[in-house]
Amino acid sequence: MITRLITKQLKNTLKYTIATSVCLISIGVGTSTHADTDPIVHSYAGQKTHQLNFGGNGIDTLLVTPPKRCAVLRFDSVKINLTKKRYGKAYIIAKPKKGCQKNCIIKVKWAQKPAGVLAYNLHVTWQQLPATC
Repeated sequence: MITRLITKQLKNTLKYTIATSVCLISIGVGTSTHADTDPIVHSYAGQKTHQLNFGGNGIDTLLVTPPKRCAVLRFDSVKINLTKKRYGKAYIIAKPKKGCQKNCIIKVKWAQKPAGVLAYNLHVTWQQLPATC
């Protein structure tokens, strides 16, 4: 149920700008079920799909921003979730330093063989600093 809600929120809030295998996603969908005082906040950076008939490879550059919160959020970590994988692979080659607050850039290298499918999203963890609202 939560996954469907998150997916629906992502579809409604994604903004894509695509230019020569570079995809910039500016998104901040909070998925933490705790109150705003939770020190760890999770978000998902949109679904990216590669399904080329002739295969291919490349690097996706993703720009992630923290979810809207009262307190200051800083980048902590990122993991890649492969949602569809058939003759393809993807892994993170560059991520921002811990403490990045906005415009954090993540680079994902991907490869897909002919007749393959590759889809992934990024699970980003943010650390919330105490603040007065």
